[in-house]
Amino acid sequence: MFAEIIAADQQKCVGCNKCIACCPVPGANIAVFAGVQGRMRVNRARCICCGGCLTACRHDSRSYNDDTANFFAALAQGAEMTVLADPSLRDAFPDYKNLLGCLKSLGVKQIYDASLGWIIVARGLRAAAGTARRPLIYAPCPPIVEYIEKYLPALKDDLSPLGSPLLCTAVYLRRYLNLKGRLAFLTTCVAARSGVGDDGGAVQYSLTYAKLKEYLGKAGIKTGAFPEQDFDNAADGLSSVAARSGA
Repeated sequence: MFAEIIAADQQKCVGCNKCIACCPVPGANIAVFAGVQGRMRVNRARCICCGGCLTACRHDSRSYNDDTANFFAALAQGAEMTVLADPSLRDAFPDYKNLLGCLKSLGVKQIYDASLGWIIVARGLRAAAGTARRPLIYAPCPPIVEYIEKYLPALKDDLSPLGSPLLCTAVYLRRYLNLKGRLAFLTTCVAARSGVGDDGGAVQYSLTYAKLKEYLGKAGIKTGAFPEQDFDNAADGLSSVAARSGA
């Protein structure tokens, strides 16, 4: 699913090459020509979806896809849905409790704070460190794992077997709390979509904060109009702020 995430609009691109300059993977952005004017396209086979080009582009030619529209369509059809939110939601949405109330009113059954996953990861890494032959590389960010697997295969054996806190929480809910129905991530990470899909895996949807805000705005849904709701699990101490900027 990595290949479906980052998109380039050649009608808006002016060929400034900022995407090439910022990209950590040679060949992930390729210049093509329309007459004498250069345009950029994404080489889907090499892109690791780090999102660097989204920030670097100054001509609004870069965009990305997530599952926000499909998520709300499934809700409207009555799908049993649980949302797993990154702890950074508290910073991204100052009225996050109203947002939770909004999602519950639209049909979401349960909303969990993924701070639980930070505890799982910390304990798992401590346990794994005691048996590892050498230091483990813990990379909760999907693009880093993708980069190592594709371009630094000599380091693959050093990767920690543990996933991101979000994914660890999802597996815990499925395996130990017997969670049924569909599960959606609510996250800052564009590349989180690479690890989800309606193929029998733990998670079916990935929603980014930006796309969620955009969807609610276009739909005319004002979160402040909904009653406050809290997470269905208690925050787990310091882990609840572990994902905040600068933490």
